[in-house]
Amino acid sequence: MSDWPSFTIEDLCVSVVDCVNRTAPVVEGPILDTPDGPLPEGWTWGAFRDLAREVRQTVSPDDVPPDTPYVGLEHMPRRSFTLDQHGQAEEVSSLKSRFQRSDILFGKIRPYFHKVVWAGFDGVSSTDAIVWRPVAGLAAQALATASSDAFVAYSVQTSNGTKMPRAKGARLGMLPTTFRSRRKISSRVLLLNSARSSAVAAPI
Repeated sequence: MSDWPSFTIEDLCVSVVDCVNRTAPVVEGPILDTPDGPLPEGWTWGAFRDLAREVRQTVSPDDVPPDTPYVGLEHMPRRSFTLDQHGQAEEVSSLKSRFQRSDILFGKIRPYFHKVVWAGFDGVSSTDAIVWRPVAGLAAQALATASSDAFVAYSVQTSNGTKMPRAKGARLGMLPTTFRSRRKISSRVLLLNSARSSAVAAPI
């Protein structure tokens, strides 16, 4: 699997400023002035919950096949959304969260560790990870936003606790953002990650 590229957040356009100043070819059309700031034509202001919704579906590991992929915080790399390792449901016992292929997993314990991954397969995860399901056509934008430095910094600022701070999914869903449906970069980046993650999900 060493031949597969590993994508980091720097590989994607993570903000409108990046789109305009660093990856201008991705954005088509003029930049328009709005009351909240400049936006490329066809983009709109909204909140992160407009890009992805939080999913809360717990399950006992005993109720899924033993070889179901299990993703714990220990399997989630820092500052890279490529998920290249996992365990199996038979290795754990407490309630876990269900996730589906193309969901986003966000490590909510000590969010400053910057653990945000894209799931290329169905499975179960630690309940210490927030599961977000992107809106159709907005998956790459949701992932780019959730894995950005600004988003992680906001999760730290709004977390609860001191020794073991926890990010709050509902609060993160309120974070203002911008979006446009069906950007060409989305399918290319997620296709490559899908192939790699699907290979990782194969029986180990």
